[in-house]
Amino acid sequence: MRHMPAVLHGSFRYADIFEHVRTVFTEAGIDVVAPGRVCVASYDREFPRLETDDPARSKFELELEYLYQVVSSGGFSYFINPDRRLGRTASAELGVAVAHGIRIFTMEELTDPPIYIPTGSIWKPEDLAGYVKKHGRLPEYDSQHNRGLQKILGSLAKPLVSVGGVIVDAELLDRPDPDVLLMRSPDWTDRYTVVGERIKSGQGLSEALESTIHEKTGLTPKLGKHIITFDEQSDDPDSKGRIFVDHAVLVRGNLRPERTTGCRYGWVSLSAALGEIDLEPNARRTLELYASSLDRI
Repeated sequence: MRHMPAVLHGSFRYADIFEHVRTVFTEAGIDVVAPGRVCVASYDREFPRLETDDPARSKFELELEYLYQVVSSGGFSYFINPDRRLGRTASAELGVAVAHGIRIFTMEELTDPPIYIPTGSIWKPEDLAGYVKKHGRLPEYDSQHNRGLQKILGSLAKPLVSVGGVIVDAELLDRPDPDVLLMRSPDWTDRYTVVGERIKSGQGLSEALESTIHEKTGLTPKLGKHIITFDEQSDDPDSKGRIFVDHAVLVRGNLRPERTTGCRYGWVSLSAALGEIDLEPNARRTLELYASSLDRI
């Protein structure tokens, strides 16, 4: 059976059920990548903090990191809803999963929120784990009726997540002040930013970033460590906002930038990027964090 990751969702007041599902899935070869062990240490305005959570991080950062796990796992989402309902946070996670074409399963029929879930997606954890263990794959629920509804949902769903990379040349990695590749974009009023793009429905984060870098620059990328996940900082008060997920990226090859979007590309030292270049605020945040840790790929 191929590697099959899963993310669990629901109210942490069902901590015992979370741990039961984790055990059942693990025994079937399913890798529960999030959350960590569900043991609530404290509450922050009704938001539960687990013993494994970093106390220095805000609840908003923790929520964004969980959404990052949902999109990047490449597996499926399992919603624990013994009362047939989901709270606000789990409902937001469900929306992200639907928008990005992630497979969804629920423990019970979902009555609140009133959102479309494909027929055949309600599975007790023992039954789902047994199916996976026997067949080495998830059960199908892609009937003709479901395909039609999924097509409608896909046309309505807007990408919520953008990926970006702090791109460093593999041949120059050991320099004390490494060069990074920046993009000057009309989308940011001609300011500089890191190379990135909004991900498409059904696309994984790694796949999206690697293909974006190769298409935009002609370089061959190798993804490194996750740097930060955060909400968009925009000078536009009417901006709808996005979630940014940024990684360090090692590249090889010759720069052959695309010529159809009006963007310009260039290598610049990290210190110059932070000191002399007119960076848009999201890129500046990522580069400052990268520079402060000098985290190599």
